[in-house]
Amino acid sequence: MKKWMSIALVALMFCALPALAEPTQIQETSPFFDLSIELPAGMTMEQRVVGDISQAAITSADKPNYTNMLVISFDDLMTGRDMADLNEAELEDVFGGSLGDADAAQASYTMKDLDDGVKVMIINTPDSNVANVLTIKDGYFMQIFGMYNDDQPIAEADVNQAVQLLDDIKLTQIKDAQTVTAPEL
Repeated sequence: MKKWMSIALVALMFCALPALAEPTQIQETSPFFDLSIELPAGMTMEQRVVGDISQAAITSADKPNYTNMLVISFDDLMTGRDMADLNEAELEDVFGGSLGDADAAQASYTMKDLDDGVKVMIINTPDSNVANVLTIKDGYFMQIFGMYNDDQPIAEADVNQAVQLLDDIKLTQIKDAQTVTAPEL
């Protein structure tokens, strides 16, 4: 009897484990790194590269009227730096550049430290229907704009999802930056 209960318990444990997400390659133009993200179950991503900016629309079958727009660009001046490396003046510059059409006088930001050492900036704009979260990882500016197609207000869960998606992006070094020569412009 104990043997059957043990087998049933092991089978139940395997059924309760969530499906492991497969890494999805992110299209980008850096000669030094590959980017990938493990999307949660039920999420899909459509990508395109425009110049040196990668764009991806991440959607979920659970919320078909909600889209996370991921924008990634590499900045040579930030090579090797993360959001956590920036001083207060640099954070203010990143904040000012992240606002787009938002009213800068009413906007503010909150910094959040994640368990794995990643630091993200959450943009707070009154009466906004867009979740706006960004980080910098090894010179990559990564920003997510989350929004509903029907302009409904953003919930804290939407912001948390954007934070988690940014945290899930992984960089894999493919070449040493010192062995690659930048093309002549």
